[in-house]
Amino acid sequence: MSQKSFINFLESLRTPTNQSLIEAIHQGYQALTESLDKETSRNLLENTSQVIHELKAINDTEQKERNEYANEYLAKIKPFNKALTQWIKDKNRDPNDVFDDNKNTKKIQQLIKDNIKEVIRSKELNELGLMVVHMDNHPDFQKWFLQFLPPTTVDKDGSPSLRGRLEDRINNNAGKPQQYGTQNADAVLKSIYSKT
Repeated sequence: MSQKSFINFLESLRTPTNQSLIEAIHQGYQALTESLDKETSRNLLENTSQVIHELKAINDTEQKERNEYANEYLAKIKPFNKALTQWIKDKNRDPNDVFDDNKNTKKIQQLIKDNIKEVIRSKELNELGLMVVHMDNHPDFQKWFLQFLPPTTVDKDGSPSLRGRLEDRINNNAGKPQQYGTQNADAVLKSIYSKT
């Protein structure tokens, strides 16, 4: 029963003889719902923090691999396609999933879908959104996520926003021109790898 329904029910019982009883029940109900609301809010905040923390941990692991590739392989092995080939061999990776992005995809997607408002409001949105940008095998999810991003395509410093990067990634993967040119390395990667 909603609070409004309960109050209406109490009002229907109001008579001069049971006035104080009804007021006491009403006050008790209000106190109970306020404490439940506080508890529910606290639980929601804790759950949101846990979800954001879990997504951030997955993202940190994925970014660590990308940094390792850039620092240990790309910086030391030339040309670019030999570095990539060596990475795939050393890490036993699928050439279609070079950075193992698909490993956690279902879990990431479910966490984001179940908590989209919290993810979008999170101060870690740009970091968490990179996981979606890298979900090349899931264009429908990328497009779904895109609809929740703020409409601006350029950050305050003039660089493309998460929305701009994701739009470019979606366009690049669909064979369409990029609007901001943020996915050039990935376009080169795909063109090189499709020839080997």
